[in-house]
Amino acid sequence: MQQSRQDEQALRLFHALCRFRRVWRGITPSEHLSKAQLMTLMIIAHGSEPLQQISREPMPLTTLAALQGQRLSGISQRVSGLEQLGYLERVNNPRDRRVSAVRLTQQGEQLLQEACAQVRQTLTAAIQQLGHEGMEEFLGLLQALTDALEQAAEEAEK
Repeated sequence: MQQSRQDEQALRLFHALCRFRRVWRGITPSEHLSKAQLMTLMIIAHGSEPLQQISREPMPLTTLAALQGQRLSGISQRVSGLEQLGYLERVNNPRDRRVSAVRLTQQGEQLLQEACAQVRQTLTAAIQQLGHEGMEEFLGLLQALTDALEQAAEEAEK
C-alpha cells in the first residue's frame, strides 16, 4: 500500500513539474534576453546575493561558472553572446592576462533592470494569488524538494 502511494505521488510530482516547466518556458524576461542570459547578468551584477546593489567590479569567468553551477566553456559561450549584444564587456586582469573577467555595460544594466521588473511583475501576480503564508510555505517545500532531488541524484550517480 505504501509503495503504491509513493508511486502515485512520484507520478503526480512528475506531471506537476512538467506542467510547471511548460508554463515557465512561456515566461520571458525580455524580447532581447532569455532566462539563462538574465540569470547570468544578475549574477554578474549581484553575485550570489540578488538583493545587493549592482556591483561594477568585474567578475572572473571562473567565479561566474561556479555561481551558476556550469562549466566554464558554457559560460564563455553565453558571455560571448552577451558581449556581442553590448550587454557585457571583458576586463583583463593586469596581474594575470590569462584571467578573464566581465562586467555589465550601461546598456546591460538598463536591460537587467527592465527584465527584472518584467519578471517581478509576472511573479508578483502569482505570489498575490498564493498569499504571503502560502508563498512562504511553498518556498520552504520547494527548497526541501530541491535538496532531496539533489541528494537522490548524487546517490544515483554512485
